[in-house]
Amino acid sequence: MPPEAGDVPETRPEPTLSTRPLYRFAIVPNLPEQLTRLAALAEPEGWNYRHTPSDHNLPVLFNYLHHTFERLEEEGTIAVSRDREHSCWNTGLVTVHQEPIYALLDRNLFPNDSRPCHLRDFYRKASTT
Repeated sequence: MPPEAGDVPETRPEPTLSTRPLYRFAIVPNLPEQLTRLAALAEPEGWNYRHTPSDHNLPVLFNYLHHTFERLEEEGTIAVSRDREHSCWNTGLVTVHQEPIYALLDRNLFPNDSRPCHLRDFYRKASTT
């Protein structure tokens, strides 16, 4: 039954994937697997909710990643290479040895997808790719 005029929804719906800035910026293949690898790379944290069910793998990390990207995009601090083939951003996470972890993205090569980037993976600052 549609809501009556003047009715206010009790809860705000969860944004759809397409409304999240990270998903508008990049293709993120197999996010559950990406989050699992990122959690293994990062200093141990409680990445799951304790008492609330979630539709997402590692929901705390999922939300952290999206909110961090949104903030960095608003600040204009997403680094893009001069040739526009790559971009990266500091996730704000660190390894157990306090090495910063970065998201590395490549230029999107799919002609039917307008997003500029494709998430390659997450790397320690000292990593070589």
